[in-house]
Amino acid sequence: MEKVEKKKKLIVCYIGQDVEKTLSLSLDSIKSIADYIIFVDGGSKDKTLDILKKFGFNDYTEEPVPKYKLIHREYEHSHKGANGRARNCYLDFIKKHFKEEWCLVLDPDEIVTNPEKIKEMINTLDDKKQWIISPKMEHLIYCLGFVDATQPEHFVPGRLFNINEELFYPEIEHPVLQSKVSNVRFNANIFTIWHLAYCKEMFELRKKILTHRKKSTIHSPQFLDWWYHSHLAGEYPVRKIELSSLPKIIKKYFMIDEDYLYFKNRGIEAKHGIMVKQWYKHFKPSTVLDLGCGRGPYLFFWDMVCDAWGLEKSDWAFNNSFIKDRTLHGDILN
Repeated sequence: MEKVEKKKKLIVCYIGQDVEKTLSLSLDSIKSIADYIIFVDGGSKDKTLDILKKFGFNDYTEEPVPKYKLIHREYEHSHKGANGRARNCYLDFIKKHFKEEWCLVLDPDEIVTNPEKIKEMINTLDDKKQWIISPKMEHLIYCLGFVDATQPEHFVPGRLFNINEELFYPEIEHPVLQSKVSNVRFNANIFTIWHLAYCKEMFELRKKILTHRKKSTIHSPQFLDWWYHSHLAGEYPVRKIELSSLPKIIKKYFMIDEDYLYFKNRGIEAKHGIMVKQWYKHFKPSTVLDLGCGRGPYLFFWDMVCDAWGLEKSDWAFNNSFIKDRTLHGDILN
């Protein structure tokens, strides 16, 4: 009799709290291929638990494990290792109940495309090896028309793996899955996780267009269609302003450091070296004190030719000095 190869199960795991905006989208994107979904709730006060209940989640502790399992675990916001500790909660659960199966980790603001490719891939991999796979990720930025381009292609570390006892998360804020045994890691671009965390304003925009379409008597349907889609795509006409021109109350609330704005692009340039050379040739000083030295572009060169010190009152400039060991922090007027 021909041996029938066992198909591998996929368990999808989440941690989250107060994630009502994006949760349904995420669950709907993965439910077709998930054998089980585990959600560790950190103490939601919005409609998150209602959404989970409607989807079919329950917190029963009896065996067998339900297809949609809810675990209540208060998120330890004051603990530096809170994220890692919460992730070890679902990891311990699946190690107990689903050893040697596969796990995909998602955040509630992430959407999966081509999820069927996940099952196709894991069913081809050797069970005897420890696999830790990093899927492709697209971070939507500001709107639905732009993605993060800081790298040509993004991969999110360790989100897909086969389950065994040797796996763990470090207890830090942004933990990456680790294994105590030899493992095979690779990037996979056969499916993509889309990250919505940086375009949450689009959810408010959707609410607005639904209200405008229902109530507005000022704008035509054609204008509303243009208004909505141009915002989604990031094509609405705008003009650039400097952050420094914002009202102080806004800058204070959003923790905009004016010294950062002023100093961030003021690096070491050839002109600083040329001018120090000219001054040194003319004055031939043995000691130099550079008052208001900023990040120290002149001080950097002065230190090469004499006993040079700088004084700077800006916290940001001092903390980001090019030559911090020769820079004093203070204000001569105070």
